[in-house]
Amino acid sequence: TRKLFERLVAFGPEGEATGRRSHRSALSNGDQHTDVDAVIDRWTTARLLTADVDPRTRVPVVRVAHEALLSTWPRLRDWLDEDREIILALDHLREASLSWVDLGRDEGALYRGLRLEAALDLVEARGAEISVDEREFVDASSALRQREEQAAADQQRRPSAS
Repeated sequence: TRKLFERLVAFGPEGEATGRRSHRSALSNGDQHTDVDAVIDRWTTARLLTADVDPRTRVPVVRVAHEALLSTWPRLRDWLDEDREIILALDHLREASLSWVDLGRDEGALYRGLRLEAALDLVEARGAEISVDEREFVDASSALRQREEQAAADQQRRPSAS
């Protein structure tokens, strides 16, 4: 429940928690799909989440039913305060992976350098919360880094033309 609600929250410019719609498929990785569906169904029945289909894209989406829940449920507020940095990092990863998919998986959209290192740390620390698309994005970023490092090593080994 904690992880699910954390994926349904964004932080505004003043640091306030706000609800966000999320594709249902992005709320779990492939291994936990059934568990997450059960939690979504339970909280939807309790009318704390809404689950419907985006009329434009026809993609199933989930959102927090009442914005007030984010400030009035003490346990949720504590979770959000404790995990604010992780939630922000997951949000950045989600947005980057969505952009990468929208751009046809263009290598130019992949993470490099410190962003890639931070994403790899995030996957190691919170791997169960990383969606399939996000994992593919990080894997593709890592593979690109390996190819670039190999190309640089190959270039170093070649004798220079004089």
